[in-house]
Amino acid sequence: MALKLRPQETPLDDPSSRWLFVPDDGKPFRVTAGAIATYTREEIAWCLATLQDTARAANGLEHGQAFDADDGRTPLWIIEDGGESAITALLPSEY
Repeated sequence: MALKLRPQETPLDDPSSRWLFVPDDGKPFRVTAGAIATYTREEIAWCLATLQDTARAANGLEHGQAFDADDGRTPLWIIEDGGESAITALLPSEY
């Protein structure tokens, strides 16, 4: 099984590509029940680490990113909310 980060539609040099996906005390990382039921904790952690590495290399990404599984499972979305909210891993149906 492999997960692949879907290319973002917005150009990387667009001002909206500024999110780094780094949780902290003021911005926790949350995972919905659907995401946990569909993906393992290790897969979700790998996706977050991949986003962080990709965002660091690109100086930021769009606030919403998607991973596709090669086994046909529902895509995993990871969204970083603005302000002092959260970074959330969820399924599209939970948005």
